[in-house]
Amino acid sequence: MASAGQEKSTIISKIVFHPLEKNKLLIEANNLIYALDIDKLKIEEIKLQISNEKNRTNKLSNWLTKNSDIYYIIKKTGQISEKSDKTDQKQSKESYQLLSYNLIAKTGINLGTLEISELKEIKILNNGGKILIIDNSNNLYIFDITNKKLKLIVDNALITASSLDNKKIAFLDKENKINIYFLENWYKNHPQKAGEIIKLNTKNNGKIKNIFWYKDSYHLFVEYENKEIINIDFIEIDTRDNLNQYPIIQKIKTAYYEAGSEILYFIKNEKLYSLEV
Repeated sequence: MASAGQEKSTIISKIVFHPLEKNKLLIEANNLIYALDIDKLKIEEIKLQISNEKNRTNKLSNWLTKNSDIYYIIKKTGQISEKSDKTDQKQSKESYQLLSYNLIAKTGINLGTLEISELKEIKILNNGGKILIIDNSNNLYIFDITNKKLKLIVDNALITASSLDNKKIAFLDKENKINIYFLENWYKNHPQKAGEIIKLNTKNNGKIKNIFWYKDSYHLFVEYENKEIINIDFIEIDTRDNLNQYPIIQKIKTAYYEAGSEILYFIKNEKLYSLEV
């Protein structure tokens, strides 16, 4: 509580819609998550496991919702003792803990410790069975919720995009090549097993700036830059020779694909255009 003459400031870090109740929002503020009833203007704290421990500070690092669950990661920072024959030295150590909280049962589960560097992004995949984790070194991990295991997929992925069916991940490697990681068995054209990675034999049309999945989760929009000119190709995911790769738009400034409306937006000559694909 703030002392007389002082007020404790509230810093709102994130706001999302409540996954179960349309009249509520989930709000992150000051290392906590609250449920706000926008009709009754009533706010309630979500009882997550974030409280500080002795000689250790816990910070809410990232979180998201899936169905009735909140998946969240806390960063633990503190002093640990390292004893030798003659000394007892204190060293600072950081670790990450993945947990979940069910909004119906109001109970939490500790899913496990994550051996990662500074966290950048998390995303639920595979119908909630797996979590994509990206750290600040752009290393890609998959955490399997069922067996509570963390698997490194690739290190230093320059660009990452998960498919709309949440069953595949496209990533750009250091060689400017697009790779596809399969979360489930794939049976179209050239079958792939879950856990396999394929490299697409795309035409080299310049440096790849961005990747968007098409609505069918079988094709990609790829944004190339060549001598400050940006072009977009439409590419299928296939390992066979003569990969189907078609130019869609040329000489633009930037682009964005909205899968829900099946429209590709782009800026060209300082004007905004839309293309239904």
